[in-house]
Amino acid sequence: MRELTVANAADLKAELLAELGKNGVATFDVSGLETVDFAGFQLIVALWREAARRDVTVRLTGTLNGSIAERLNRLGLSEVPIESGEQLTDYFSRLCN
Repeated sequence: MRELTVANAADLKAELLAELGKNGVATFDVSGLETVDFAGFQLIVALWREAARRDVTVRLTGTLNGSIAERLNRLGLSEVPIESGEQLTDYFSRLCN
């Protein structure tokens, strides 16, 4: 997955939701992400909420692309800089619970 944007959000939604049904933990590596737009962030929140409904743990791993991390940090969404999938996991866990 290289882009998480409005152009591919619908297709990715089915793919990502399928991962939730596998073993109680869904792990996604964010290292390959090059672009995330608002629709992409909405998809992540929807994924998190659906995972909670199914009692599935979501884990994001890897290092965020610098421009994505910079955009998140400029928005001031977190008290600490978000640079990794693990930090993004912590952020979305707090946001969606």
